[in-house]
Amino acid sequence: MKHSIVHFLQKYLFNPPIMFLFAIGLVPPGYGLLETTGRKTGKPRRTPVTRGQAVLDRGRARPESWVRSQYYG
Repeated sequence: MKHSIVHFLQKYLFNPPIMFLFAIGLVPPGYGLLETTGRKTGKPRRTPVTRGQAVLDRGRARPESWVRSQYYG
């Protein structure tokens, strides 16, 4: 239940204004843009992340580490 509420709020309420700021070139302090490649489609997916979430360099940690950081840490 908690995950579905958080997901809904992030997808429809919190992330769209932040993504708009990134699109016009204004990066809010403490934010970064995490880009991953879709497993099946190969399309790039972009998600804004804050300082509290882990932003990883390729090869330094397992790919799922940032997800674990967001929900468990």
